[in-house]
Amino acid sequence: MDTRKRLIPVTEVAVLLGVSIRTVWRMTSEGELPAPVKLSTRVTRWRLSDIEECIDNAQPVA
Repeated sequence: MDTRKRLIPVTEVAVLLGVSIRTVWRMTSEGELPAPVKLSTRVTRWRLSDIEECIDNAQPVA
């Protein structure tokens, strides 16, 4: 599978960012993370490429 098109669940996003699942949802609602893809009413995923871009563009914490 092409990693640019790979969709990942909130648990994987949390692991990649080193934060809790709750923090992923908060960051998403505050616009700090890209909008997820809604596959159904109960299935939400993020594009791996979008999350990797966020990580690459992250500002260092002072």
